Amino acid sequence: EDHYFEVNFNSATREFEIITIWPYDDDTQLPGGKLIPKSGDRYILWNIRMPDEYYPLAEEEFLTAVEQFNTECWQDLAVYKAPTDHVWIEENGVSLSVGRRVRLESEEYFPETGYRSSRITKITRKVNQPGEMDIEISDALHSGAFERVNDSIGELKNYTKSKAEGAALPDIIRSWDKTLPTDNNLFSARRSQAEHIRQKKE
Repeated sequence: EDHYFEVNFNSATREFEIITIWPYDDDTQLPGGKLIPKSGDRYILWNIRMPDEYYPLAEEEFLTAVEQFNTECWQDLAVYKAPTDHVWIEENGVSLSVGRRVRLESEEYFPETGYRSSRITKITRKVNQPGEMDIEISDALHSGAFERVNDSIGELKNYTKSKAEGAALPDIIRSWDKTLPTDNNLFSARRSQAEHIRQKKE
């Protein structure tokens, strides 16, 4: 037969005190007689109630931890994408760059204020129309972006190194050289300047 008992906990001695009960219509007291807990017995604590003064302190501590987490770790990862009006960009001489702060205005997306301040995180330009761009705006840079940049730089360095080691670099024709120019050599900056001045005089 199962019996349920209320207990008190002494935090100083870290001991539980079982509150005795009289479950029958006689003088039988439990725990008592043969039903007396001993060291090694198993028990289950349930329906635990802490002292009332603990609850406000625990709630305040939990609220502080949540607010600190939100402040330090929470970021809106939403990305807003849009094309630019190249005519307006060119007429107003607007220069957009990654990291620049912008203001997004929309009653639909930002009903509370009607706008939102954020940053440009990506720009894709058209070669033949620099003012025509696709931009991405977000509060957070996606994780892994810097890793991808570093990987690309590493690949470029490896490619350049392999090409330099596998092929002879062109000869440089300096300002005092009499070497004839061919498809396999280059003028130095001073030689190019001298050639340019000489042609202008002629």
